[in-house]
Order: sequence, then C-alpha cells, then structure tokens
Amino acid sequence: MKNRIYVILLISLVTLGCSEQKKETSSCNGLIDSVKIIDKKTNDKKTYHLVHRVRGLQDKTEIIEIYDHSPTFDFCGNSQIEPIAENSIDSRDFHNKPQFIKEVVFNTSKNSMIFYYVSKKPNNSDDKKVSLILK
Repeated sequence: MKNRIYVILLISLVTLGCSEQKKETSSCNGLIDSVKIIDKKTNDKKTYHLVHRVRGLQDKTEIIEIYDHSPTFDFCGNSQIEPIAENSIDSRDFHNKPQFIKEVVFNTSKNSMIFYYVSKKPNNSDDKKVSLILK
C-alpha cells in the first residue's frame, strides 16, 4: 500500500513538471530562438549590444540585432525591448561560396549597420568572433 502511494505521488510530480515545460514551449509557438550577446561597445555614455540570433529548425536564419539597452531573453529567445536595428546574415556570396561575418559597423545617428564578410572561417568558432564598430 505504501509503495502504491509513492508511485502515485511520483507520477503526479512528473506529470506536473512536464505540463509546466509544455506551457513554456507552447507559448513559443514551437520555435525557440537561440540568442547570445556577442559584443558590446559604449559611445557617448550609451552602450550598444550586438546579438546573434538563430531562428528556425531546419532552414536556419542567422540574424544580427543591435540593442541600445541591455536585453534579457526569455525561454523562447524573446526580449522585452525591441532592437534598434536588425538584419539577416548572408552565408553565401554572389558566387555561392561560403562567407563569414567579421565586423558589424553600426551608424549610431542613422541606426543602420553594414556587415563585412571574410571568405575564410575564423579559427575561433565562438559565434564567428564578430566585432561591433560604432560610427
């Protein structure tokens, strides 16, 4: 009888834990973005945060975002604040050869960015070692 109570209690706890995780995942509409702050720079007392986002399951889209406040991300990869600039990364050049982003030049007065690519993968694969340059 005692073992039966333990089994019922264990099943209840496992079911409750799975339903909580299911709630978090269902609020993401099945998609969870991978996000990471990869660089930050300060200019005129304002700090800009460079974020690398990977969206999608099989056909992944890589996106660079810039925030003018420190972003925090929830379980789904969403932030409470909107980026001031964002753009997707082109993983192939005009000749369909692989290319890798090296620098992001951000114009703070126009909230626009330009990517500079290299054809060789950097030795350090830590988020492509992208650096933020402010202008």
